[in-house]
Amino acid sequence: MTQRTSVSDGLTRQVLRMDEDFVRQYPGGTAKLELAKGHPDVKARTYALWEQLAKERELMLPLTDRGPRYTAETGEFKTPEELIAAYEEAGGKYYDRFYPTDLLSRVKLTQEKGSMIESYRVTPSDLGHTENRTRRDTIYAEAGHLGFGQLIQEYGALLALKLARQLKETGTCDLEIGEWFVVATEPIVGSDGRLRLLVVKRHEDGVYLDWYYGYPDYEWDPDSQFLFVLLRK
Repeated sequence: MTQRTSVSDGLTRQVLRMDEDFVRQYPGGTAKLELAKGHPDVKARTYALWEQLAKERELMLPLTDRGPRYTAETGEFKTPEELIAAYEEAGGKYYDRFYPTDLLSRVKLTQEKGSMIESYRVTPSDLGHTENRTRRDTIYAEAGHLGFGQLIQEYGALLALKLARQLKETGTCDLEIGEWFVVATEPIVGSDGRLRLLVVKRHEDGVYLDWYYGYPDYEWDPDSQFLFVLLRK
């Protein structure tokens, strides 16, 4: 995620102490360290390394300890049409006009205003399915055993709207180019009777809403990212 937050003084001091140890143990010696220190991209590339290390470390943690992936707030819209209009105004995109006219128009909206919903990323690989494709009903059931539940149907559209607004306002958002996720909900029944799940994608030209089949026996690759809600006990 691309949230901008400050680092506490205590953590800053801890990292500085670690940096002192790393510098003293650097096998390249003073000359190479001096060259590296003077590189014009030293700050950007160091930050990029920290970002990558944080992502890798997060994947080492238990699923419930990784923290929420995204948040979205309910109650802003009374009708699907209002939500669709806001999404398009923010520059959100679809793969074709089927999405707003058939899928989003059928999404059930929560009227409770100001309810902040957090979502957590779970992949079939996280559940132990690292080699073969896995059925959706199996993914939902096994995630449920770990304390994760289905999100409300509107969550995908609300989150896509939030990401599109971020991108329009700042030029960046909490979804990297090429990244995508499936919103773990009850499938939406289209006008053709088929079951579909909303998918949010990020391309170079913006945020997109897509769908994949929501049938229980539809199988997913090990690295498919599903978003669930963490059920509080």
